Parts: sequence; structure tokens; C-alpha cells
Amino acid sequence: MFNFLHLFTKKRKNITKKHSTDIISVNSSEFILLATALIQSGNIKHNLLGIIMSTGIPLAHLNDKIILKQKSNNTIIYKITNSKEFIRHTLIDPKLVVHSIRALYLKNPYPHYNAWELNRILKKVLRSNITTKTLEKIYSLILSQSTSLAQKNASVNNIQLVRKPVIESFAKIILHINSFTPLRINKANLAFYKASNSLVKHTIALLIEDFFSANNLATHKNTLHNLNAFLKVKLKEKGINFKSTYKHRKELLSSILSTQKSFF
Repeated sequence: MFNFLHLFTKKRKNITKKHSTDIISVNSSEFILLATALIQSGNIKHNLLGIIMSTGIPLAHLNDKIILKQKSNNTIIYKITNSKEFIRHTLIDPKLVVHSIRALYLKNPYPHYNAWELNRILKKVLRSNITTKTLEKIYSLILSQSTSLAQKNASVNNIQLVRKPVIESFAKIILHINSFTPLRINKANLAFYKASNSLVKHTIALLIEDFFSANNLATHKNTLHNLNAFLKVKLKEKGINFKSTYKHRKELLSSILSTQKSFF
């Protein structure tokens, strides 16, 4: 799996311990694009991170029953149990935020998301000393400095907004996040490869069809992430080396999956 270490931070040599004074460099455009990808992912934990990044809503509020009161251009108003209303300006399209929040409560009417689980993801995606609380601070800084970014860099405490790109392999990160998005198949192209004279292509096509069957969809989500894991196991069972099928898998998945190309 892709390793996401040190994406938002400057590299430092000979550091063995985490320091709260480490400078966290953030490019606001990259941060917003990452939030947009996360909030549209098919992974609930990704969605939670995307909501926090794009709105600054604390995880404690998301663990409550949020009632969306209103939305307008880049603004949402919400209320939680026995509390006043909160106004949040969004860094992304508010329609995406509203849809994602409502989807969370449809999937889990009584939410209880653990901060440590989200922070564990952030250790891979950002860096070990970044938490959901840090995301809230970055959100606030981007929001408050959005009008002055063109003139100079901005910083607060140990967070610094910069204009230069800071995330390495950004395109691969986005593709990895997108691999959790639900997929659809092009049945005509699937049928074409099922009739292929190539044993490998024929086998992969049959496995893809099996993955999307009703019985299998009852036990897993039809995401690219799960599909690749499924193919790896099933090809091994058939005595076919998974890595050796790279070109065939890339060809088939790019043609058969109608929503996006695969991530390898």
C-alpha cells in the first residue's frame, strides 16, 4: 500500500521524537483538494476527515446528531443536541458537505467515531503529530488568511501556509482515496473480455463479474480498493501471480470500470 508519510511537513534529519514545535507547512489549494477527495470517498473515515478539513466541525459534534438548519453560498448552519446553532463557512462546495453529513447519519444513526482511528489514518496521510484538532486549526487559518495569501505566507503557532506545493505524489494520493469510491461496470466491455482468447484476460474478466455479483456485494463494498484485494486472493488461488498480471489488470479495469481508472 502507498506510504503517506511526511506529506505536509518539512523533512528534518536526526529527529527521533515528536516535537510540538515542528513547523507544519500547508498549501491551502492542496489541502482543499484533499478535503474534496476525502469527503467524496466511499470510506466513512475519509468522509469524516473531509468534513473536518472543509468545515472545522469538531469530531465531538459529528458524534452527536447534527441537524442541518440552512445552507447558502459557502455557508452551513447546524445544531446539535441541546445546543445553540453553529455557523460554518466551508472551504468547498457546501452541497458536498451537506450530502456527506446526511449520508453519515443514514449509515449510522447513532454515531460514535473514535479520534484515535482518524488520527491513525492521519499518521499515514499527513504526519504522526497531526490530529483532527490540528485539522481544525489549519481550516481556521486558511479561512482567516484566504484574502492575504496572494501577498504573503501566513502562519500561526506551528502551522504555516505557503504557496509552493508541499505534498509529494499528490496525484497518487488522490487516486488512492478515489479507490474507495463505489464503482460501476461497463457490461459490454466485460462481455468482450470474457470472450477473450487470452487465458489471463478471460480469467480476470470472470473474477470481476464474480466480484460484482449479488452474493459478493452482500459481504463487501464495490470499490476499487476491495476489487484489487479480491483479485489478488482469487488469482493466487488459481496459481496466477498477481504482480505478473499488472498490464492485463490495468487494461481491463480501465476499460470495464466506467467511473475511474485503477490505482496500482
